Amino acid sequence: VPRVFTYPELHEATKGFSKKIGSGGFGSVYEGVLPDGSRVAVKRLENSNQGRRQFKVEVKVIGSIHHKNLVRLKGFCSQRPCYFLVYEYIANGSLDRWIFKAKAAAAALDWDTRFRVVEDIARGLAYLHEECSTKVLHLDIKPQNILLDESFGVKIADFGLSRMVEQGEMSTVMTMIRGTPGYMAPEWLQLRVSDKLDVYSFGIVALEVATGLQALHTCVSCETSPRFLAAWGYMKLRAGEMVEMVDAKLRKEIYESTSRRSQAERLLKIGMWCIQPDPRQRPRMVEVVKMLEGATPVMDPP
Repeated sequence: VPRVFTYPELHEATKGFSKKIGSGGFGSVYEGVLPDGSRVAVKRLENSNQGRRQFKVEVKVIGSIHHKNLVRLKGFCSQRPCYFLVYEYIANGSLDRWIFKAKAAAAALDWDTRFRVVEDIARGLAYLHEECSTKVLHLDIKPQNILLDESFGVKIADFGLSRMVEQGEMSTVMTMIRGTPGYMAPEWLQLRVSDKLDVYSFGIVALEVATGLQALHTCVSCETSPRFLAAWGYMKLRAGEMVEMVDAKLRKEIYESTSRRSQAERLLKIGMWCIQPDPRQRPRMVEVVKMLEGATPVMDPP
């Protein structure tokens, strides 16, 4: 159960908020150490309506759920003027650092690790959608919100935009569009919200992990990295060359092993299914888990 921290405790733990390890629209994240020696990440939310709302949502959502692929909320502090959330510290940082940013670090993630990362994300989302007493829609799945522990196990983080929906309720209507361009399904524009939004974002992330390219790739001049992964995926699928989409650094691994090759094809096809424009054609996350495990065959996407 998350505990209540005082402001002085957090000030002490973070040495006066001296080591910033991340920042976003919500505020900043600092590294800290509690008196028992455990490392924590302390998120300071701005004192705005948005900040207060995110604080309440995160405490309510993450405080009540437990799964090995979801980041654990250790506690919080709501002493004005700031709101703080205290999480377990996740050693290897966010997924984007390992698949896009540093060329040196990216080499460290081999195919088997990448495939396991995608499976972990799928399991975490399947739990949120189907196994919680109240269904949780994350609504901001992207590599920056996927954290990796010391053994590259996944911890899904940042539930500030998430929504809780009664199980059985198919969708809910939002009052405003939130999320990150490139990872947002087309039906966001009608403000229809269902678990299929997370499925779409997951599909984009799965394709990014396999290819090492970003969804809205800014490199316009490179022939091999079109602006949208989806368009490229369809082109390669029709040409029967899906495996060529895999990150160039991993191709040797893939081509040398039949099992990895079929795994790569499976993962890429699942990614394509998840980003179907019609949400009804996208699989549920529990089905995605079965497909990734090889328990359910994966047909060619339409």
